[in-house]
Amino acid sequence: MTETQTKRSNGATLQAHYNFSAIRDHLQALNRRLVDLLGDDYAIELDDPQQFTHEGETFIRYKIRCVYYTHNGDHYDHDPSGWIAVSQSDSNRLISGCWVCKRPQVIKRPDGFQPAPTLLTLSCNDPHLLKVLVAFDCKEVNEVNGRDQIAVAFPVTYADDGSQGFHYRVALEGKGKWLHQKDGKASEAVFALHNQGIQQGIQKKRMVVVTESPVDAATLIAAGFPAIAVLGKGNADALACDQHRKTLLNLLGDAGVVYVWVEPDAKDFTQKVANALQRPVKVITPPVPEEDPKALKDAKRLWVNYCGKDWEKFKAVINELLQNATEIAPQPEPVYKPKIVRVRRPFEEAV
Repeated sequence: MTETQTKRSNGATLQAHYNFSAIRDHLQALNRRLVDLLGDDYAIELDDPQQFTHEGETFIRYKIRCVYYTHNGDHYDHDPSGWIAVSQSDSNRLISGCWVCKRPQVIKRPDGFQPAPTLLTLSCNDPHLLKVLVAFDCKEVNEVNGRDQIAVAFPVTYADDGSQGFHYRVALEGKGKWLHQKDGKASEAVFALHNQGIQQGIQKKRMVVVTESPVDAATLIAAGFPAIAVLGKGNADALACDQHRKTLLNLLGDAGVVYVWVEPDAKDFTQKVANALQRPVKVITPPVPEEDPKALKDAKRLWVNYCGKDWEKFKAVINELLQNATEIAPQPEPVYKPKIVRVRRPFEEAV
């Protein structure tokens, strides 16, 4: 198959990305990110450049092991068939693809290039976290809301009738890295709560950790902590919906504890969860390094940046955070008393 045919059969694979300056530096940065995420096995083969021409333009192409879990049945690209290519013309374009699964290895975001969001890149190629994502039926998809877009789809449950929708992770980093299913009610959706294994875990341990991201919930689950997620700090009220609230409280029983992971930019998230459940909750407050306040703000970053992807260390840190968690009570539901307006009768006005 030629490069032109690949473009024709899968336009997303060879889409052009412009304004790619300092090509070598960018490739080195991408290479470091890939190695940090997936290991040395996924390094760009920078020492083996190959020249080819696409639509009259000359590119230098470098091999890479495909970053998709669904690349093949083995979930591993044995003979590297992924590639990243840089234009040698003035346009300085970067394109990427895979000769087998026909998907881009790199995506362009407002703040630059980054590896495509896949089950492998989201899990950092870690078998424990990858196993959780697969068990929860998270899927690599090529389309989001009718548009060609690489993403990982996280199944969520809506409150109205228990129907399922999807929350899409469309980028590894940066703003706007999540998109919700078109016409879905993100404000009423919850991840993991209605999974049988999580329900058993909540009942057995009489505790749950509420987060604002499915990835963070999955990270905690991989470490053995029952966890669920609403879809962002603004959607804590999803837990006030009858189906979600009753399910969670029944699983916890009277003695169960609700822990809420609070990120530095979401100070009122805990109070919102407590109000939604009308039950006291305990606040998990992760450390905030002065040099980078966001470095450890959520469970996934804590596991990667502080614990070095060491699960035993992560478990110990989480247990310490749970022990130090402080309780916060729900605010009473407001009671609205009807305003009584006294109507004066004619004879009273005459007195």
